[in-house]
Amino acid sequence: MVITEQALELKKLEKDRVALENTNNNPAIAAAMAKFGYTDVVMDEGRALYTKTRNTYDANTIEEEETTEAYNKFTNDFKALNDRYNQHRSLAKIVFKNDGVNFVKLALQGMKSKAYVYKMETIRTFYRVALSDTNIQTKLARFMITPESLQESLSLLELTETNRAEYLNEKGESQEATRLKDIALQELDHWMSDFYQVARIALADQPQLLEVLGIKVKR
Repeated sequence: MVITEQALELKKLEKDRVALENTNNNPAIAAAMAKFGYTDVVMDEGRALYTKTRNTYDANTIEEEETTEAYNKFTNDFKALNDRYNQHRSLAKIVFKNDGVNFVKLALQGMKSKAYVYKMETIRTFYRVALSDTNIQTKLARFMITPESLQESLSLLELTETNRAEYLNEKGESQEATRLKDIALQELDHWMSDFYQVARIALADQPQLLEVLGIKVKR
């Protein structure tokens, strides 16, 4: 079974939470650790660092979920727009196959671009030109492409652009949240690494208490 990075992070966070909580709740462990400098004040620092890290981790999770949601909205609308346009374009090519002027005005010539920016510009040209020319609209009506459907398509294009902007914004926020999470996890890991090493020394003669802290002891 492949263990994901998220699973490893959650496992580490849970281990640290248990170690900090059990040190606080177990007088024997607290007393032994205090002898090596891990007093209540120092342990409070560790617990505060854990809380900060946990909050940062949760914030990152929320940002990732929001990014996924925004991406799905964008891609769903883009697919719907592309499907509409492909149908309208195919029918328009039939209507204007012998009308070179409108064929070019509607950007029906050549291959469709696969690049997002150019594809969107081609779609925008098609619908804006069609909506600005009643003669074109009359000819498209032959295949039940109405001015209303043209306007709906243009509105869908604008919505797609809005959703893409929102997705890119969420993506940026998610990347920043990930950076902050990684920093927090690293800070907590450094603190807890020292804690665990000291615990092995402080509780060397009480292996059962080491296990209370989640430290495995060889039998």
